[in-house]
Formats: sequence, C-alpha cells, structure tokens
Amino acid sequence: MSTYEMIEQGVRVVGALLIVLFLIYASLRFGKKYTKIIGKKSYMQVLDTIPLYNKSAISIVKIGKKYMVIGVSENSTQLIAQLSDDEIEEMKKENALQQKQTDILKGFINLKKLKSKAE
Repeated sequence: MSTYEMIEQGVRVVGALLIVLFLIYASLRFGKKYTKIIGKKSYMQVLDTIPLYNKSAISIVKIGKKYMVIGVSENSTQLIAQLSDDEIEEMKKENALQQKQTDILKGFINLKKLKSKAE
C-alpha cells in the first residue's frame, strides 16, 4: 500500500467520523423537543402501560395526586376509571411484594451461577 493510498484511506475514515458525529449532534439537537428534559418537574406521569392490540393500550396515569386508568388507541383516548387511594395503596403493596420475590429469585439464580463456576 503506497503512502498516497494510506492518506486517502485516512481521509475517508475522518470524513466518515465527521458525518457520524454530525448525525449524532443533529439527532440530539432536534430530538430535544420530543424528549422530557431531565430535571423538569412534571405533574403528569405514565406509570404503566399494557398493550392490548396493535395500536391500543391501557395505561395508568398519575395527574397531580389523582390516578386514572385510560384506554389509548390510534384514534382516541378514553377515561376508563379513576382509582381510589385504597386501590393505589393495594397496587403499591402488590408491586413491593413482586419486587421482593424478583429479588429473591435473582439471588438464587446468582447463587446457582456462582456454585456452578466454583465446580
């Protein structure tokens, strides 16, 4: 490979790198308006979403201090129910229990992996 060919390859690599960096910059610059700004306080949160069909889902949304179950489809959004404080507390307890069970299961899996590596 001659010196000229090496320089040509180097210029191509640097050019490709510049194009990739520009695309990253452009996507971050123009994508800001579509993403939530970190640190910005929001009074509305989507807590959970379960897809039902291709373009429809059920979501639990927190708006202020109220929790609502909404149905979302391609053409509409409908309020299904507003959850009471008792229902929210029950869901939080179930979620905490599921998290504990998941942690215990992960601990057993990790322990089993460690034992198999030791053997």
